Amino acid sequence: MRTFLDGICLDDAGVGLAVGNRFDGSTFALSSSDSGATWRDISISIDGAVGPECAGDGRLWVVTPRALLGSDDGGASWSERRFADLVVARLPRFLDVEFLPSGVGWIFGTRASELGDDTPLLLQSRDAGRSWSDIPLGLPITGGGLQFGLIVDDSRAIAVGDAALGNPVLFTPDAGASWQRAELPGGLGQITIWGGAVAP
Repeated sequence: MRTFLDGICLDDAGVGLAVGNRFDGSTFALSSSDSGATWRDISISIDGAVGPECAGDGRLWVVTPRALLGSDDGGASWSERRFADLVVARLPRFLDVEFLPSGVGWIFGTRASELGDDTPLLLQSRDAGRSWSDIPLGLPITGGGLQFGLIVDDSRAIAVGDAALGNPVLFTPDAGASWQRAELPGGLGQITIWGGAVAP
């Protein structure tokens, strides 16, 4: 059966998580404890899972379009958060989750409405995912969402808009209190950004 690997991560201790989809539409997840040399199936309900994140000390995270799942034991057990208040307000679609070992975490995605005026979605946690705050971008951006992000440290983060927004790269120096567009080299024309990384 054909499968598609959607995302993979490894922490400094060699704990890894990979998620993907089978050709029949079902979702699978794999975990590793030896820096990716071997992998094993793990059984969790993760329909449409994307954006695996390895936060260190056996802490793993993955988002689905509507939920966040977390594990504190390398994938042996999982807990789920569904953000019911956001679903009532405007339908969210989570696309990426990022965490630091300090417990600072971000969820990036799209806040949709039936009218089609989608806007970027940013959620932030300062306590290892126990509680979350809705972070406004403070920029006049509509018509799309954020496809992924990167955390530099407890204060600095990068968010990348989706193709509908022209893939803007946004930067915050102050934990989301303010945002600005990052300056990219000229002459690139229309670009599509699929991924990125920040060195420790």
